[in-house]
Amino acid sequence: MKLKKNKIFLWFVSMMAVIVIFVYVLERNSEKGMATELTESQPTEHTVNTSKKNDVVTLNMYLIGEAPQGFPEVLETLNNRLMDDLNTMLNIQYIRWEELNLKYPAILASGDVDIIYASSWSYYAQQVSRGAFLSITEHMIEQFLPRHHDQLNPKAWDAAKIKGNIYMVPTSTPDVTTGVTVIRQDLREKYGISRIRRVSELEPYLEAIKKHEANMIPMNLDSQYDLSTPYYNIVRDKIAYPGAPMDSGITYAQGMTYDYQDPSGAIYSMLEEPYLSAQKYAAGIMKKWRDKGYMNDNPYANQVRSKDNFCEGRSAVAFGNSNDIESTLEQCELKGIKAEIIPTIDAKGNAPASSWLVNGLAVSSSSKHPEKSLQVIDLLMEEPEYVYLAYFGLEGKNYVITDDNKIALPEGVTTETNTYPMDKSGFWFVNKSLFLPRNSWPDIYIQHLNEIKKILIPSTYAGFSFNSEAVEPELTAIVEISEQYARPIYIGAVEDVDQAFDLLSDKLHAVGLEKVKKEVEKQANQYLLNKNTSMKSH
Repeated sequence: MKLKKNKIFLWFVSMMAVIVIFVYVLERNSEKGMATELTESQPTEHTVNTSKKNDVVTLNMYLIGEAPQGFPEVLETLNNRLMDDLNTMLNIQYIRWEELNLKYPAILASGDVDIIYASSWSYYAQQVSRGAFLSITEHMIEQFLPRHHDQLNPKAWDAAKIKGNIYMVPTSTPDVTTGVTVIRQDLREKYGISRIRRVSELEPYLEAIKKHEANMIPMNLDSQYDLSTPYYNIVRDKIAYPGAPMDSGITYAQGMTYDYQDPSGAIYSMLEEPYLSAQKYAAGIMKKWRDKGYMNDNPYANQVRSKDNFCEGRSAVAFGNSNDIESTLEQCELKGIKAEIIPTIDAKGNAPASSWLVNGLAVSSSSKHPEKSLQVIDLLMEEPEYVYLAYFGLEGKNYVITDDNKIALPEGVTTETNTYPMDKSGFWFVNKSLFLPRNSWPDIYIQHLNEIKKILIPSTYAGFSFNSEAVEPELTAIVEISEQYARPIYIGAVEDVDQAFDLLSDKLHAVGLEKVKKEVEKQANQYLLNKNTSMKSH
């Protein structure tokens, strides 16, 4: 009897072991199947959570600007949604504008980043040449960016290619924007000054402010955005300048450029004619204005943009673009200040249209979770709930939808008290076609948006990205010399304009300016050849 019981017991233990092993094998096969589906098949639904709850992924993401006051609460809500959809959380940090030049490459070099803001003006090509960004294949786009794949014009992917590979996810909605200069219309009219159409025509207005408004600086420039902006606005009086040199993409740097309306695509050094004469023309005006005391003494020490001082009466001029100036105009209107917009145009009255590469995101080549990073990008760029949360904040607290389907501020909230101001959170890459109109837009802003649609024209090299690998030392030196010797020219802080340009030219040629030009010409010619071949094939 005892033997029989032992046999039964052994049989029972054996059966339990078989069952445990069977269940384990099923679970392993199930997990393997899920992993295979993630990496090999295209998802049939847009929202896919492929992770286990105990495998939470935290991604490090970097944006440009400053975190709004209400950002922690928005981020918490954003992460709650990401946990539900992808079992993922974001750790988002900001790179301040004045730190961009140094911190951006340093952060990527550290390897402690998954997703980072990327654009043609924030070192996209340079960082690609350094191997900082992940190469994104067509298969990855289809599998991990399904929403964005559906919305993006295929030409945008072509524009993002460097040596045939894609290293950033460009916006699906290029901004309808141009540079703008805003002045006080009420003060212009008060002092009997005629309508101003260009920045170079500002002198009577600046003179009146200097003479009659003791507590107001005519042009209160900051150390980053404003420093070279009025200067290059004046350059455009003489020649079509695209906004930044082709080689570095850094707005304050000297380098290679082109007439964005010239289909031949001729490349010039900015120290060659006709660009040299245009620069000297602008430099002469800026020096005269500085000598007359029309700007702050030390822009290098000022970290507050003119547009953020404008409605407070600390600057009579505000510099920005069609997107970021809206909140300034709204604040002024609430204060009873009548403002006026001067669009940045060239001698022919045109401005270059934005490319898809102006706003975007890239995945770091050091990311341990590239697929998950792309899935998060897909949600942030195209999923309406994510888009509104990232761009406008919390519904009911930072914005509301009115009965007539417009975006408005909640009752009791103003542009000054809103803890998450629209367009100031650094999420400029989202699909803006999803936005409803805003009920707070001043009439002059709506008029401006309608007007610039008529003056924006395609740029010859809108999709061109320079690969600086072959001239990296020379280009680094050019940027450093520009910072030391060109920036003083931009604000008129030189004794003699001609001598200042002679010194700048000598310094730049000594470090290989011509070598960089030859490399830019080679790549630009190849770009135009590919572009023309593609157009003919279609």
